[in-house]
Amino acid sequence: MTLVGQWINEFGSIMTISAADNGIFTGSYSSHTGATGSYTVVGVYDTQPESFSQALAFSISWRDNSAPPDPSFHWVSAFSGQLQTVNNQPTITSTYLLQQNTQNSDNWESTIVATARFTPYTPSQSVVDDELHASLNTAPCIQFELARGELSDNGATPWYTEMPIGEPAQTLKLMVDTGTTHTWVTSSLCNTAACDLHLKYNPQNSTSYYLVQADCPDIDFGPWGSMKVELGNDSLALTQVGAILAERLNFYLATDYQGSQFAELACDGGLAIPSILPTDVDSGELLPQLKSSGQIDYAIASFYMDANSGRGQCLLGAVDSTKFSGPLNVVTTQRFEPFPFLWVIKLNAISLASTPILSSINFALDTGSSRFKGDAGYIARLIAAVTLNGQLPQTQPSQNPDFSQYPILYLNINGTVYPLRPDQYFLPRDSATLELAFKPMTGLEGLLLVGSTFLETVYTVFYYQTGVTGVQAIGLGKLSSTN
Repeated sequence: MTLVGQWINEFGSIMTISAADNGIFTGSYSSHTGATGSYTVVGVYDTQPESFSQALAFSISWRDNSAPPDPSFHWVSAFSGQLQTVNNQPTITSTYLLQQNTQNSDNWESTIVATARFTPYTPSQSVVDDELHASLNTAPCIQFELARGELSDNGATPWYTEMPIGEPAQTLKLMVDTGTTHTWVTSSLCNTAACDLHLKYNPQNSTSYYLVQADCPDIDFGPWGSMKVELGNDSLALTQVGAILAERLNFYLATDYQGSQFAELACDGGLAIPSILPTDVDSGELLPQLKSSGQIDYAIASFYMDANSGRGQCLLGAVDSTKFSGPLNVVTTQRFEPFPFLWVIKLNAISLASTPILSSINFALDTGSSRFKGDAGYIARLIAAVTLNGQLPQTQPSQNPDFSQYPILYLNINGTVYPLRPDQYFLPRDSATLELAFKPMTGLEGLLLVGSTFLETVYTVFYYQTGVTGVQAIGLGKLSSTN
């Protein structure tokens, strides 16, 4: 085992040890848990270690070497631990003290004691080549303006785009949904109580509509139940670089659906952007159809959602790099049965400040959803962690909630850490109450799925196929400070 090289901890922070000689090592440290920049590392190590362990200690001064000195920063850290083999890989296990300048009466309160574990880090080659990334800002695209509707307790996204359908146009609110294979609309053919709460597309009022198939099997929405439909085709009015593009598309017309889940939707239907490629171009999946017809060069969908303004944007075929800072963190997707259409990546860990809650789990990003849902065991561990094992309530009043004692969650994805604050993981249950955005869902064992609760904090790109390897992938960008 050698100290020289790059090491990553459970929070995504990277320590680079550039030299180790005669019991002393030096390097740099890049943090992802609040501080950003490059920091000096100085350490010592046992020059005659045991075969199973090598003791070491190192210190970090939290003044950024890559920026002008910040007079407000008075922090240092001291780590002490061992280099050992754990689970067949070199591992630095350590306990550290984080200390700030204080008056002597405040010395103990200014000291933080925690643990950190480091493993070898090898920067992975991006599954998206640099040439493709450079092209995405100027590529032809279809643009959807997104708006944030009322957030209900049904777990669906509050985000939608207003879509003109048919001739003359009938405008409905549709979610752009990466969590389904079904493109559908509420229609005048449906007269249930749930349908009556939404705008309805009337095929008889559109001169450009034609029926594709009247007797269709019911389409399945999993825990929400099924929907009776017929398959039709009409023209969508899409915005393309300031112009309007008429694109014909197959979609389901709902003829019957029931239940509070459908009734409480903020939209009147959805556009499907699933991870699996369609079997044919007439499947009702808009993104590959636009790529096949030459309207866009790249089969990607990128999303920006600003919860504060209630406005956002979805681009099909391009990205808007003004919305995020730094490079995209691109992660290859994984097939997850029995839901191969979900965009699933590996989540390295969800942690509190120093304690991992979940490690190395399947993680689905779903623009058609809102809160975290999935495996009951995962959800129980998240709830226990943020409530400090039941010491804190799972609800807060909508007026003047108190989040002061709830921890920040840190999601480590591909070595990059994304913080999620308590005010972001509490969602409205009703007009008077907020509750934790964590719900178990039968059928999603071994999976954690999340929608706008997390997606409102990042810029997200869904790649149908990347330029080099032909794999599916998701890119995540940290939101720009100007947005």
